[in-house]
Amino acid sequence: TEELNTILCCECAAPTPTNATNMCIDCVRSRVDITEGIARQVAQNHCRGCDRYERQGGWVQCELESKELLAILLKRVRGLDKVRLVDASFIWTEAHSKRIKLKLTVQKEVIRGAVLEQSLVVEFVVANRQCEKCQRVEAQDYWVSVVQVRQKVPHKRTIFWLEQLILRHGAHADATSIAEMRDGIDFYHSERNHSEKLVSFLQTISPLRYKTSKQMITQDTHTGVYRNKHTFSLEVVPVCKDDLVCLPKDTAEHLSNVFPLVLCQKVANNLHFVDTRSLRLVELSAPAFFKKPFRVLCARDRLREFVVLDVVPVTFRPGGGGRARPGHAKTGKRGTGEAHSKHGGVSTNLALADITVARVTDLGKNDVTFTVLSHLGGVLKAGDHAKGYDLAGRDLDTELDLPALAGKEDQIPDIVLVRKAYASAKRRRRVWRLKQLRKEADSALTAMDVERSRRDYDAFIRDLEEDKDMRKEVNLYRDPAAIQAMEVAGGAKEHGAGGDEEDEDALSEADVGLEELLDDLTLGDNEAFGDETGEPAAQPGDAGTFKLPDGSAGASFHFT
Repeated sequence: TEELNTILCCECAAPTPTNATNMCIDCVRSRVDITEGIARQVAQNHCRGCDRYERQGGWVQCELESKELLAILLKRVRGLDKVRLVDASFIWTEAHSKRIKLKLTVQKEVIRGAVLEQSLVVEFVVANRQCEKCQRVEAQDYWVSVVQVRQKVPHKRTIFWLEQLILRHGAHADATSIAEMRDGIDFYHSERNHSEKLVSFLQTISPLRYKTSKQMITQDTHTGVYRNKHTFSLEVVPVCKDDLVCLPKDTAEHLSNVFPLVLCQKVANNLHFVDTRSLRLVELSAPAFFKKPFRVLCARDRLREFVVLDVVPVTFRPGGGGRARPGHAKTGKRGTGEAHSKHGGVSTNLALADITVARVTDLGKNDVTFTVLSHLGGVLKAGDHAKGYDLAGRDLDTELDLPALAGKEDQIPDIVLVRKAYASAKRRRRVWRLKQLRKEADSALTAMDVERSRRDYDAFIRDLEEDKDMRKEVNLYRDPAAIQAMEVAGGAKEHGAGGDEEDEDALSEADVGLEELLDDLTLGDNEAFGDETGEPAAQPGDAGTFKLPDGSAGASFHFT
């Protein structure tokens, strides 16, 4: 049977299986080359700056010997469309050789319907070429759009807070660079949609308004192609946590006729206010604020320290406003004088109480005390210290021209307690640190700006220590050096020794526990860690330059 299926080649007379050409495979190959016309050497552009390969329509990042790179290379081989590709595989080459080799197996129909299969090696020469993005970086013209975040207040604690939220959610990942400005941060992007994405994120975490503008950089009159640079200017509402404000009369009436003098309890996508006399919680959106803006009566720099002498929980107060009398309060309903509410995912447990306080500066000098109705009845106890605003002797209606308080002067409290105060001198060494954005300091920053930013960052760190709800929304990381030093010194108890039990309890409230810290210290682009003190790290070699809690040198953090 085999002899019947075997013939002699018409060219060389060698036995060969029966086929349509009547020739052996060697003679067919000598007459027909199906790989003719297929390029054996092809150039492939590669950008060393971003490690991307060029393909039709743009640049793509892929690893060596990956299927993505194989697809790009096969599309660059000229003449491959005239044959049928059966197999393709990489041939190993040295990484520094700038050569990529592919072994291709192809098929093609030849004489009288016979199909011939043949293999060949195609060599790709990797040529270095910068992509457009890297070209703009080298030319110092590397941004297409910028997001400018600003807040018109004398401190930067809100900017630090926004920085932490941006870091936690990775909203800075698309930024080509980040700049530290006197009253905010600038985020530069290579594409406009990256800026729009960041603006949308900031609108979900902060009350703000923004406006856009663009400037034409180049113009091609022949093709009608224009190149513009876009600017997104964001203005954050100039009201911060713990600020005392007086709502305009129309705004107060719109918010269920709340008493105009309220305390800012939280700043999220809306402003959250609490009436410290009645525990009423109200929210104000950013558009409503900018439609009818108002000033801050007392900011954090006017906080004074008081010592708590007595706390009397309030159970009931018959209707009417005015100052509180011991044992009475206005809650809006009969009950215990407590309010339990949730706003933006952060729970607030408030309790009304008549709290007797005295100024710390008056101790040993006089016997002046104040009994105030406060929302901190569930937080303070006799012997504690509290921070608050001293309004005694101030005629707010006349002094600041506040029509909303006209006729309600007798309801303005002498003291507005804001929060509990902790003894910072007895706290343990911090065993945690924050991540920072790598930022370039603006050349216009002065030494005074540097010192102001340092003080604001210290105040922000203390706020995190004293507010557990704030800590839940940011990422705190373990500081191995501080933890090791604490263990060598004998642990947390030795650090807290020397005070009474009440002092140790206070320390435990203000200090951050190890269970709240994260172990993952992996740094991404535009990120760094702060130093052991938690202060913004300076850039090496820049004696007078301050790098925000997110400097681009040394060590740091983004909302740092």
